[in-house]
Amino acid sequence: MIIHTVQKGDTLFSIARRYSIPPTKLLCDNSREGDRLTVGEELIVIAPTRTVTVRGGDTLSSIASRFDVKESTLLLNNPALTLQHRLRPGQIISVKQKSGSLGIGAAVGIADKGLKRESLMMALPFLTYLLVDGAILTESGIGMRFDPSYLTDSAAAERKIAMLKIKDTTGGRFLDDKKSYASIIEKMISLSKKYRFRGIAIEAHEAAQKDPEGLSEFLLLLRKKFIGQDLILFSYISCSASSKIEDLTDGVIMMTSDTDIRKTKRELVEYAERDESSKVFVHLTTDAEMTDSSISIPEARALCYRSGLELSTDENTLISSFTYTRYKTGEGEKMEVRFPSLRYTESKYSSIAENGYGGIAFDIGTCEISRLAMFGACFRKADYMLP
Repeated sequence: MIIHTVQKGDTLFSIARRYSIPPTKLLCDNSREGDRLTVGEELIVIAPTRTVTVRGGDTLSSIASRFDVKESTLLLNNPALTLQHRLRPGQIISVKQKSGSLGIGAAVGIADKGLKRESLMMALPFLTYLLVDGAILTESGIGMRFDPSYLTDSAAAERKIAMLKIKDTTGGRFLDDKKSYASIIEKMISLSKKYRFRGIAIEAHEAAQKDPEGLSEFLLLLRKKFIGQDLILFSYISCSASSKIEDLTDGVIMMTSDTDIRKTKRELVEYAERDESSKVFVHLTTDAEMTDSSISIPEARALCYRSGLELSTDENTLISSFTYTRYKTGEGEKMEVRFPSLRYTESKYSSIAENGYGGIAFDIGTCEISRLAMFGACFRKADYMLP
C-alpha cells in the first residue's frame, strides 16, 4: 500500500500508470466519481497481486469459485462492486491483494437516520458490527428516533452483527432512580427482540463523568441480564476514562482528540498501559473542522478544489489544511479547514495494532472509502470477535 501526494501536473491516469494499476481501481479505492484532483491531496494506492478481466456471463460467484476466494474477499478488494447489479465485460477486478500486515482487526460502522443505501453497501464488506444510532434515553424512558428495519435487514443479509446505540440525554440523571433500572433494561431487551438487534451500545459520557460508580453498577446489572438473553453490551468512553467500564462490557468505542497524531498516539499508549485495550474500538474522525463548524472530508476537498486552492499537510501533526475565504456581504471571512490526512490514519492504524486494540469505529455516512480501503489493506478483517 502506498499513499501518493498529488503534485502539479498529476492526473488520475498518470498516477495509475505510474503504479501499474487500473485507473478504475484508483477511482474505486478513493471513492472518486471523476478524475478531478487537488494539489496536495493524498490518494491510497493498493496494487493487486492478481486481477481478472470480466468475460461475458461472469458473475461474482463464478469468479470467486474460479480463483478459490470468498465473494466477501472480492467485495473487500473492489468496494464499488457492491453498487453494481451486474459485472461488465472488460471490467478489471482485483482478485487478490497482500494480506494485512498489522494482524486481525474488527470494524464497527455507525449508521444514522437517512444513511444512503450506497454508503451502507460500500461499508458493509468491511464491517463486523453495524451500530444503528437509533434511540435516545430520556426522563420518560427509551424512544426510537426512526424505524431501523432496513438497516437490520441489510446486516442480517450480509451476516453482520447489528446493534442499537442508545444515547443518554438525561445528563446521567437516569442513575438517580435505581427503581427505574428494571424498566430501562426490559425496554432494551424488548427493542432488541423487536428489531432483531444482537446487542446494545450505550453512550453516556456525562453519566461516566458525574457518577462513574453508579454507571458501573448499572452496566453490571445490565450485562447480567444480557447474558441470559444472549445479547452483546457495548459502551462509549473517552481516552481519559478510568472507570474500568471495559471490564463490565463486551466492547468499548473510544474517542480520541484527533488534532495531532503525536497526541493521539500518546493517548492510545497511555490507555493501553492502564486498561484492557483488546475490547476497544478506536473511533476515526470523518469530519473536517471549518473554524466553528464541521463538514465531511469529501466536502472539504471539493471546496478546496472549487476555490482553486492547494492542500498542505503539517509533517508533525499530519493534519491537512487550507484557508478558505467565505464571502457574504462586504469583506471576506477567512476560515481554516483542517482534517486528518491519510498518513495520519495510517499512523493511527499502526498505533491501534501495536497497542492491542480490537479495531476501529467510524460514521458510515461521512467516512471516506479510502480510509476503509486502507483498513482492508492493513488488517485481516475479523468476522466475529465477540459472542
